[in-house]
Amino acid sequence: MKNIMRFFPVIALGAVLALASCKDNGMGPSPVVDGVFIHSSLGNATVNVFADDPQFVVPIMRTNKSGAVTANLVWTSENTAIFSDLPASVSFSDGQDRVDLTIPVNTDLLEFGKPVKTNLSLEDCPTTPYGLSAATMNIVKPLIWEAWATGLYTSGFIGFVDPETEDDTYELEFTLERAKGLNMFRFPDLYAKGYDYVFEWDVDNQDTSIMPIGESATLGGTPVIYQNTGIRYTQVTGAYIYLFTDYDEDYTGYDPDTQTLWINSYNGVLDAGGVLLGGYGWFDDTFEIETFIQDNPWE
Repeated sequence: MKNIMRFFPVIALGAVLALASCKDNGMGPSPVVDGVFIHSSLGNATVNVFADDPQFVVPIMRTNKSGAVTANLVWTSENTAIFSDLPASVSFSDGQDRVDLTIPVNTDLLEFGKPVKTNLSLEDCPTTPYGLSAATMNIVKPLIWEAWATGLYTSGFIGFVDPETEDDTYELEFTLERAKGLNMFRFPDLYAKGYDYVFEWDVDNQDTSIMPIGESATLGGTPVIYQNTGIRYTQVTGAYIYLFTDYDEDYTGYDPDTQTLWINSYNGVLDAGGVLLGGYGWFDDTFEIETFIQDNPWE
């Protein structure tokens, strides 16, 4: 039998540069380097595409408007099937210094939240050191999170700091969010900013079991899924407290009669290399739904 316990965790000198004018040094202005370049916004950029707007824009520019120029475009991607029409070149007419290429994407072939790395480079054209001749873009269909229900979250172990009173508390009002169109849910920034507790839950079929999304492991013979709480274990550099959730229905799931979600987890410490250093034991977190913002599937 798992023991349920409660616990609160615990002048450089500035260098002065003498700036002399170009006239004083006998120097003229730097010459303009004519060339074609990719807009800097696409340098190692995350590019979001949506089902209702399945495209993105690639701005190609040049430093000189005079004359007509054509640049060849070389594309490589982890999944070229998502693209139906990748242009092989871009042309500038006389007086033109920018071309916006619209790139359509088949979003049905993208997994939510999983980026597809795509590279673009310019060839057979003059380039400039003042702009990008190659760029890496991470094409992603982002998750759209919507408020699903509000209620009282009770921590069995770590506890919270009330954002209004700054007092320590085990109970805090939370909003449970659902990814639009998916059976994916999260408690955003549950114990630390940027660290969500995410899980799958087939509420549309009134399933009472949930499956956390994270790394799989076996803990003392118990299959678990673990996620980082974002809380540092200060005694070891790079170590964090993790929730190792036992997703067995006997320990973790939803009770529609009380509208309460139960999450049973072992609170353990992992170092930077992923080694389990120890833990504090098994604890229950609960979320008692007070208001359904979206429809209650059990009604």
